[in-house]
Amino acid sequence: MPQEPVPCQTEVDPKDWTVLARSLSGSRRLRWSAFLPPCQSRPRGGRPNVTGDPSVSNPNIDRWLNRDAFAAIQPFTFGNSPRNLPRTRTDGLQTIDLSVLKNFRFAERYTIQFRTEFFNLTNTPTFGNPAGNITSGAFGTIRSLATNTGPRNIQLALKFFF
Repeated sequence: MPQEPVPCQTEVDPKDWTVLARSLSGSRRLRWSAFLPPCQSRPRGGRPNVTGDPSVSNPNIDRWLNRDAFAAIQPFTFGNSPRNLPRTRTDGLQTIDLSVLKNFRFAERYTIQFRTEFFNLTNTPTFGNPAGNITSGAFGTIRSLATNTGPRNIQLALKFFF
């Protein structure tokens, strides 16, 4: 005689589990940060003078560069700053994308696929370049996000295969 299942059963047979995701895929994008090129408005020249250490110990969007480390040059002269500041870099890109899908079969030849896609799953901001013109009042500050980045984006899709 078959036994009735106990409502508060503690053992669960793995073959009875319902798996939510039949397929799980993801990707992680990393982009190294770039060197910063300081500049100065024309007609004075292209590169300013560097008089100190342009990097800061804890950069934030309001002070990415040490503004006091730069000095304007005289007209028709060249500054001593390098093309790129070696110890001062932009923000690197780091995003995680995730896709979860489940296929539901019915009537032997039809399938419905439910898909959820997460872009920038951790919602990590990637800041743009700081203002690099030393004559600008916004020099060394960041006021934008990097190109082709954005907030978290979630997409839900339903496909019908026949």
